[in-house]
Parts: sequence; structure tokens; C-alpha cells
Amino acid sequence: MSRPDRKTEILDAALAVVGDRGLAGATHRAVDEAAGLPQGSTSYYFPRKTGLIEAAATRLADLIEDDCVETRRRFAELIADGKQADAIDFVAEDLLRYAEEFSDLVIAQVELSLAATRDPALAEAGRKLDAASRQPIEFFVKLLSGAPSPDQVDTCFGLLDGMLLQYVTGKGPKPTVDQIKSIFQSVAQKGVDA
Repeated sequence: MSRPDRKTEILDAALAVVGDRGLAGATHRAVDEAAGLPQGSTSYYFPRKTGLIEAAATRLADLIEDDCVETRRRFAELIADGKQADAIDFVAEDLLRYAEEFSDLVIAQVELSLAATRDPALAEAGRKLDAASRQPIEFFVKLLSGAPSPDQVDTCFGLLDGMLLQYVTGKGPKPTVDQIKSIFQSVAQKGVDA
């Protein structure tokens, strides 16, 4: 496996710093330290903090999309085999795995999304990040309920996002697989009843 290029190392370190210290703590120096690079490395590639943050948000969107490819494939297989309950179990377990393994990225995602609402220079990166986060949920809800309404997708996304955020920030308990399943089952049932 090849080593990531310097820019990718910097962006991954920036995401770790944002997840750990917030945007205010994501200085060029802090990113250099987190990446284990000489001082000035981050400034060389990203002279302005806004450019660094924009690139980090885009990198996170790409990571989310990449992480969801296998999950979507397996979910679709289970649905195609008529195993809706197994598909919902699989996604619930995968969401919890993601929140546990990548809690810093969940927090970084929230930080970057908030920054994108406040800074017009980050708006496009924020839209890409939002789309990458919502797309898998929309995919799951669509396969479960046929033609979901925007309200169904928004409800499912909002409930899941809130539960996971509460957990990774230590403000709430770890969600259970059954709690996550109930959200998908409720949304799927609403689609059948509509």
C-alpha cells in the first residue's frame, strides 16, 4: 500500500485537529504537528486557513462517500434478497461502527458544516459535505420505502445525526442497534403507508 501524498497527509491531520480542537484550534502549526511534518508544511500547500478548511471539508466528503460504497452495496444485496430486517440490522451496526471508529470525523463534520453556514467561501465545500452525508441515508430510505418524500429523508437523517452526535460528544448514551433500527423501520413503514 502506498503512502498518501503530502497534501492528503495534511488534510487528514487537519480533520483530526478539527475533530479534536475545533476550527479555532486548526492552525497551520497544529496541523503540521498532527501530521508529524516540519513547521511551514501546511502553509506551503495551503497559505490561507480558509483554503485548508475548504480542502479538508472536501476530503471528508470524499472519505464519507468512499466509506459508504461497500455499505450501500451490501444493503442493496440484502434488500434484493428480500431480507429487509437483515439490511436494517446491517446498516444500524455499520453506523455505530462508523461513530465509534471515526468519532473525530463525526465531530469534524459538524464543525465544518457549521463553518460553511457562516463563511461564504466554504459554502460549496459545505454543500458537498452535506450531500455526502445525506446520500447514503437517502439511498437506504429509498430502498426501504420506494419513493421517499424529502420529509422522510430529512427525518431519518436528522434523528440519526442527532443521536450519533450526542454519543460522540459524550452528551448522550451510545445508541443501540435497536434504536437505529426503529428509525429506519418507522421511516420505511411510513413510506409503505403513504
